[in-house]
Amino acid sequence: MSSMIQPHLETLSSYITEDNLKKPIQSPKLERYRNNIIFSIGNDSENKIQIGPLQKSMLVEPSYTNNLVSELAINVCNKLTTFITNSNLPIVTYPNMEGFWRHIQIRENLEQEFIITFRLSNLDVYQDLWLVEQERLLNYLTNNFPKLIQVFYQETIGKREPTVNDPIYNILDRKRLEQNMLGITFPIHPLTFFQVNYYSAELMFQKVKDITNGGKLLLDLCCGVGIYSQLLGKQFQKVIGIDSNKNNIELAREYNQLDNVEYIAGSVEDYMSECFQEGDVTLIINPCRSGLNRLDLSPYVKLAKQFIYISCNPKSLKRDLDRLDWSNLKVEEIIGINQFPQTKEYEFLINIKNR
Repeated sequence: MSSMIQPHLETLSSYITEDNLKKPIQSPKLERYRNNIIFSIGNDSENKIQIGPLQKSMLVEPSYTNNLVSELAINVCNKLTTFITNSNLPIVTYPNMEGFWRHIQIRENLEQEFIITFRLSNLDVYQDLWLVEQERLLNYLTNNFPKLIQVFYQETIGKREPTVNDPIYNILDRKRLEQNMLGITFPIHPLTFFQVNYYSAELMFQKVKDITNGGKLLLDLCCGVGIYSQLLGKQFQKVIGIDSNKNNIELAREYNQLDNVEYIAGSVEDYMSECFQEGDVTLIINPCRSGLNRLDLSPYVKLAKQFIYISCNPKSLKRDLDRLDWSNLKVEEIIGINQFPQTKEYEFLINIKNR
């Protein structure tokens, strides 16, 4: 078993037995697997413009120095470096945050189609020049990258990064970026969540399908664009997906292929009691790294037939598990997923059932 997983197993040790700890799911690809990156635009140690990881020194290294970023993204960064070096718009300088070009985000699918989102500073200062530069930028990108299908931009205010709730502007829209997983097509958008490693994610999705028993009601909590709702929907009479990111829910509704599935935009805390029904209920939750900050799931888990918790943060996972009433619960399986090779991070899947 990889040494990277050991500290996380120690964190979860109070829930691990010889019987329930299963073999980890390894990523089929260990380098250049990321389908989603955000890089900075800045100067390197030779005062040349680079697009890549920002260092503590506030200098930017070339994209290829990051072993996780894909070959496609490296190529895009290299081409964009040439464009921005010759741009009439300046790069952002630190710490005064003057300038225009700040970050780029690249998201791609397995067919090498991709989208770019620029994060731009001081739009009020550079708006007129940006409007002129847009046409030249799009011509350059589309001539160099026939599989580029969308370009967006968002504004950064001072040191504040834009969020999923801030405006986003689309300046190229050939079609939507999509990825097929286990026979179902899902949308990829700058403001929505999707796993950064398709290779291990598909194995994880299949494992969830294999261990889910089906039944009357599935509550897909923090559902994103509806991955588990769609993958498991046919096993249940009714499925409800809940997510606080309205962009996730809009796309989940648009891509919903099942009549028994509905989606709710709002916090799980606000809708859980309304949606939960006693008897034959399965709960699946895949929250952000902070886990369940405000929600105590204990009253619902003790009444549910099955509870599957997928987490990229074992510490918040343990905190949330510690809140449960374990008098009638049993951990059937704990599975580590090497979702982030070459990092210290690990994803975990916990399968809990009532006795």
